[in-house]
Amino acid sequence: DVFANLNSVSLSYNYDNVLWGFLAPLRGTRGQIMFTKVFNLTGQDYSFSSIDVDVRHYFFLDKQYVLAFRGIGGKIMGEKKEYFRYYIGGFNTLRGHPFIEYGGTNVFLFNAEFRFTFIESIRMGWPLFLKIGNIGGVLFVDAGSAWDNTYTFMNKETGEFQDFKMDMGFGFRLTLYPIVILKLDYAWPYYYSGFGSKEIVFSLGYEF
Repeated sequence: DVFANLNSVSLSYNYDNVLWGFLAPLRGTRGQIMFTKVFNLTGQDYSFSSIDVDVRHYFFLDKQYVLAFRGIGGKIMGEKKEYFRYYIGGFNTLRGHPFIEYGGTNVFLFNAEFRFTFIESIRMGWPLFLKIGNIGGVLFVDAGSAWDNTYTFMNKETGEFQDFKMDMGFGFRLTLYPIVILKLDYAWPYYYSGFGSKEIVFSLGYEF
């Protein structure tokens, strides 16, 4: 298997002055620029290079309100780059679009969220002894593209976005202590002519 013999070397620069809450950032900036070289020990030419940028910024508006922004960009280079692609779509990327629907050797992604809290915490006694905290919500906008050689922002014949994808929506967050956040998002893809059908996304994990 050619791909089982791939090895990589990465060089990155990281910056992080973020102030964290219990499970999510509150204020500050964090970013990473990473260059990766992948090579094949079998001698077959399946090597490629990639450069990736990830920048995030958080505005702490109040104890219960945070504005969060994330920008991601990436490019894969090399003669065999078509074998190694970025994918976006679905949870944590473009929530109003199907899971990993779009792929390419180039990618950019932008997410903006307004996060707020409904209830700070609920503590249950016997027999559950469960603490539920930070019952909150989020308003969001996602935008991005994944493409190969030529980027086409809009299709001139149809008058619709082509490579550019966008959605917006709202969601609910439930923190189950000590380590997990339950997320439920309702997102609508936005086309130049209007909105498409709703996507419902359920996931577990942390906020970006």
